[in-house]
Amino acid sequence: MYVGLHHPRLHLENEEMIIMAEYVEIEIEEMDLFLGEEGFERIEPDAVGHPCKEAVYERSYDDSGCRIRIYSSVDIRNSAGRKAGSDAIRVVLVDPEGYPWNKSFKRVHRVVNWRNNLLQRINPVIDEYWKYPWQAPRECPKCQGGILRTRWGKKGPFMGCSNYNPTVRDSCRNTEAVQ
Repeated sequence: MYVGLHHPRLHLENEEMIIMAEYVEIEIEEMDLFLGEEGFERIEPDAVGHPCKEAVYERSYDDSGCRIRIYSSVDIRNSAGRKAGSDAIRVVLVDPEGYPWNKSFKRVHRVVNWRNNLLQRINPVIDEYWKYPWQAPRECPKCQGGILRTRWGKKGPFMGCSNYNPTVRDSCRNTEAVQ
């Protein structure tokens, strides 16, 4: 297990704090090795509709078929990362069809302790999967053609209609609790 700092130590000199916050380059091989040890497999970005050609990793986390997906921000063509500021590693939960239903995890920046920060995002999902319940999609009972899908909001998981559009006043706003 990798150990890093959870929060910058206040007693560090300013120069040491700047070094800790500097972005680091992450090679594709380094990401493959680290996430492989955590049970993740690299998948083709095109297979999940990710147009950026950045490495994408997945692993299951429960018996529902849902998976944890990591968008690495490391380009598979040249092993280069994005520029600082737009380079965050993202963790999402996807359903068995690959639909992302929980994107609420804090982003992981490519700093010296990126491994530990990433583990802080994925370990609670793996260790306490019951806190991230998912329910299979079904037809919306309130509208024509809508599908209730698991989504994640401020208060946790809920079922929301696929016909919901925040910019259309008359769109379906049906929500239900996840059972």
